[in-house]
Formats: sequence, C-alpha cells, structure tokens
Amino acid sequence: MSAESAPTAGLRALGSRLDEVEEALARLEEGSYGRCVGCGAELPAELLSKEPLARLCQGCRPPLEAGGDG
Repeated sequence: MSAESAPTAGLRALGSRLDEVEEALARLEEGSYGRCVGCGAELPAELLSKEPLARLCQGCRPPLEAGGDG
C-alpha cells in the first residue's frame, strides 16, 4: 500500500473540515448549536470562542480529545 500524496491528504483534510462546518451550520439552523450532541448540555462560551465547531462537552469527549486544544 503506498502513502497518500501530500496534496491528496490535504484535500481530504479540507473536505473533512468542510463537513464539520456544514454540520455546525445545520445545528445553528435547527437551534441546537452550542449544545453538546452527546448529552444536550450547553457548551461553555469560552469553548465555542476557541473552537466554534465543537460538538461535544468535556464529559462527552473521548479522553484524547478532552485534554487537547483541538
């Protein structure tokens, strides 16, 4: 199996990010933006200002994601 080229990997990453933006916009339209999709808790304003595409609260995030910046 060969390694993916850098441009192809970059395009895949952008496509994934676009999906995240579209999901956030859909949540905004339906009125659920700013709420955890796992438990429904309100996401802290400081999290949303730092990470506007956040979907999960601290309690619902996987352990690797909860402690990091991204």
